[in-house]
Amino acid sequence: MADVDEALAAEMVTKLEGGETPQALGLDPASETGLNRDDRVAGAPDALTETAFGLEPGSWTVVEAEDGAVVLRVDAVNAADQTGEEAVTIKARFAGETAQALSQDLQDAFGAALETQAGITLDQAMINAVNAQFQ
Repeated sequence: MADVDEALAAEMVTKLEGGETPQALGLDPASETGLNRDDRVAGAPDALTETAFGLEPGSWTVVEAEDGAVVLRVDAVNAADQTGEEAVTIKARFAGETAQALSQDLQDAFGAALETQAGITLDQAMINAVNAQFQ
């Protein structure tokens, strides 16, 4: 990662893709490892991490910055640890929210079908009060 002018950065990317090294082009590369998709790199454009995760390993690109541009290369993108505490928590929360949403949708559909077919009206406030007692 190095800050340069956008036009110059585009020229550099072409040279880097042709085999030039960053040092040969006068760049002083910085390296970041272990980044997650929502991480930010201090002093780097906000779009850097998102752009990096969209690249193929070994690819070079230019990321616009407030005062120029950043030349970026991705060496590797590794799959997230699906067994870590954060992943397990996110999955459990998603499963709970999905189950709750499905339950509500089924209840709404059943109630609408009853009202339509039987010609009755359901008191949603009373249903909610009864459901609250079950919990």
